[in-house]
Amino acid sequence: MNSASLQPKYIRPFSKGQITLPKDYREYLGIDENSWLRIALENSQILIEPVKEERKTRTVKPKVDRKRYLKILSKIQGKWFGEKEVEEIKKTRAEIERRLLKNEKALT
Repeated sequence: MNSASLQPKYIRPFSKGQITLPKDYREYLGIDENSWLRIALENSQILIEPVKEERKTRTVKPKVDRKRYLKILSKIQGKWFGEKEVEEIKKTRAEIERRLLKNEKALT
């Protein structure tokens, strides 16, 4: 199929503004459910074009290697949580244990 045989089509958007690209257009351009499309506005026209290159994800490299990180971590002293957080954790844990015991008794 060549581009000359692709006739203009009239479509209507769905209630949320979604549109369906005609099948023959998708086939001609090689667009499938894994394709990325670029959409732009130019002079009151909507332009949609397939993106040929796969999107690349950016990898963030750590500033220190794992061995050094573990060494730094092992030297950290003090509490991870303040007294208020520790008390809240203790209360929550006690409530969970109480509920578990209650459920065990109900099952027996």
